[in-house]
Amino acid sequence: MKKKGNFFLKKLWSFVRRKKKLFISLLIILLIAAFAYRWWTKPKITPAPASYSIVEKLSRGKVYTGINAGGQVAVAQKLDLDVYKKDIRINKVNIKNGQAVKKGDVLITFDRNDVLQSLTSARLAVKNAQYALEDEEIKSSRESLELTTTQDVLENLQQEIKDYQKKCDRLRQDYFSANIHIESIDSDDEELETKALPHISGIYGGPEGVYEIEVYSSSTKSGKSFRFKGVESGVGTIYSEGVETKLGKYGLSIDFPAELSVGDKWKLTIPYRGDEKSRRAADAYENTLREMKRQHKKQILEEKNLRNDILLYGVKEARPLAKMRVEESRLALSRAKESMESVEKQLKERTIIAPFDGVITGMKNVVEGTKPLSENQNSVVKLGYLVADEYIIDFSLSLNDLEKVREGQEVKVNLPARPDITSLKANIDEISILPNDNGVGQYDVRALIDKKSIPEGFTLREGVQADVEVINDERDGVVRIPKAAVHYEEGAPYALKVIESKDTASTASEGVLDLNQTDLKTEKVSLELGLEGKNYIELLSGLSEDDSVVSTVSTLEDNTGNDMMMAF
Repeated sequence: MKKKGNFFLKKLWSFVRRKKKLFISLLIILLIAAFAYRWWTKPKITPAPASYSIVEKLSRGKVYTGINAGGQVAVAQKLDLDVYKKDIRINKVNIKNGQAVKKGDVLITFDRNDVLQSLTSARLAVKNAQYALEDEEIKSSRESLELTTTQDVLENLQQEIKDYQKKCDRLRQDYFSANIHIESIDSDDEELETKALPHISGIYGGPEGVYEIEVYSSSTKSGKSFRFKGVESGVGTIYSEGVETKLGKYGLSIDFPAELSVGDKWKLTIPYRGDEKSRRAADAYENTLREMKRQHKKQILEEKNLRNDILLYGVKEARPLAKMRVEESRLALSRAKESMESVEKQLKERTIIAPFDGVITGMKNVVEGTKPLSENQNSVVKLGYLVADEYIIDFSLSLNDLEKVREGQEVKVNLPARPDITSLKANIDEISILPNDNGVGQYDVRALIDKKSIPEGFTLREGVQADVEVINDERDGVVRIPKAAVHYEEGAPYALKVIESKDTASTASEGVLDLNQTDLKTEKVSLELGLEGKNYIELLSGLSEDDSVVSTVSTLEDNTGNDMMMAF
């Protein structure tokens, strides 16, 4: 057996020697395969996942609960100024697009000269009606009073007689004031004739006559002054348009137009009788004056007769006719007052005044001198809009939520499109009693946004979408804890209070700690909680202000994008 074995080895060795190159190649291949197998089956060393923790210090602040809803920003008020359009020449435009105005500011004025003349005549008619009523009441009183009161009637009549001249003077002043006419003296100057004329106002107490008024250059602020002569002489200062200047000593004032040149001259006639209207007014004045004189003579005679009646016969019983005359005079006075009030209303409508604070927008082709309601201008001229500088938030609530809100309740408004803007403050000022038209039982609610809560330099826009939170309950100035820091064990709340924290990394962010580089020690602390809000909970006991707690623990597996968890 031994010889056979040796023989086999010799044969094998001889075979290997003959195939030496082949065996060397196989050996090299086996070594490479063994090395590769070892490399691929070698265990990989994976670094431990990075862990982070957020540590927050407790502080005092607000905790609140509320009802959430979606809403939309709108302007509180918007006025279409086209409702004031008139087929009357625009005299003055004081606004432009984008201009901010205050309540009571004059926006646009229309020509008022014709209405001012009508108003003076209407006031004169009221005074005449008052005089007529007074006369009829005196007559009626004289005829109806008992003898014991006749002396009072006589005294009143005597006072009327004594006041006769004063009444004549007042009538004359009213007539002169209502019939003042101003015209350009230099009629050859076509440019002067097309210019606006000065406006004269006041109650004239001087004699009949003519003023000549001339503009001259001066060292005043406006650079112009005026001189006048005729009924009286003097000089005066010209200010800006709309500012009246005293003209002489008889009660008149003059308001010069904006377009004014040195050398402009005008003639002021008092009273004016150059047209049919003024001549009718003169006739009415003369007739009234004659009637007053006739009444005065009659009163003198009545006063004499009344004296005789007192002395001899006493006072006659009142007659129905006298009462009828008094009622007719009262009715005439009432009609005269209604007419005057109607003219005053027309005068007021010639001026557009801002009813609230706001901004002007949408003006088109508004030019002084045009008639915005004329046939060729109505579709072209747009007086624009007055948009209030106050904003509201419109939203809707279900019936269940509606029962939890009230007018005046605070509302927080957040703008999703501008997360950098802090919550705006608003207060509910309107709650609908009827459901809206969307058919799901929602009720419209409106809240007025507090302008003080809008950041300086930021402009709200109508139509902006907003998140609304109606505050139901609120605690201010309480110690609060983040909701993420509160845990529960069998229903009992607790938090992890930080006892010690030592950073071993110089790049650790404030509040966010890498647990692989920070030695963080905590203890479990039981809590007593109060009001629970959206992000914070009121802390009643267990921890104190300035204590630090762990609010969130986060894990970051690797930097390859696999299984990365952040729970801040």
